[in-house]
Amino acid sequence: MFEILFLYLLSGNSFYCDQVQPVTYQNEAVPFAMWTGAVCHELSKEYQNVHLSVLRSTQKGMTDKFDVNAKGKVDIEEVGAGRIKVHWQSLNSSDEITFYTKVYAEKNVWVFKRNIEPGKEIKKRYLKKEMRDVYRLSGVKQLLSEAPVGKVSNRRIQKSQIATEDLIREKALVNKNDRVLVVVKNDGLKIQTKGKALTTAWEVDEKVQVYISQTKQSIDGFVKGEKLVYVEN
Repeated sequence: MFEILFLYLLSGNSFYCDQVQPVTYQNEAVPFAMWTGAVCHELSKEYQNVHLSVLRSTQKGMTDKFDVNAKGKVDIEEVGAGRIKVHWQSLNSSDEITFYTKVYAEKNVWVFKRNIEPGKEIKKRYLKKEMRDVYRLSGVKQLLSEAPVGKVSNRRIQKSQIATEDLIREKALVNKNDRVLVVVKNDGLKIQTKGKALTTAWEVDEKVQVYISQTKQSIDGFVKGEKLVYVEN
């Protein structure tokens, strides 16, 4: 009985969490035979359709007299790229085992419906919600909780790519080569003129350089809104 169950638990087996009895593991003893239930309980708090695949294991003790119902403490550690390390330590002996496990776990996330070139504004029609395996991104990339509509692609985005923070940025208030309104403040007077942005700026009060064709000079100003630059003399 021990050999059959032990091989079942260790030999590259897969476990679907919807077929495993969940077990609360924090601050509680977990029978060895139910370690998968402890992992499923934890991951299912945040993910759906969770699937575990044991890649390999290391052990200490665990002789042929080992009782698979022995209780122990379970620790779960993320190791990145969709993998976790699960350590079970007996409460009554030196028996312990570590499972190196691949995780498949889904979330309903934003996905791009088309290719998008760098610097392009993202429209609502470019996005959709879809159940996808995202655990492989855990600790590597940050998922977007809201649709990035109105933001700009940070680099080329591929069709079907999951929307993550590294792919997008805020839309610039002033882009290089934009035609901008320049307000020059001098001794209480305001003079408006047109200029051409020589640099890009994303935030209010960010410095930007503009070229004034009327005076044929380049001057520094501060962004006060979309395509609006203030200069103080």
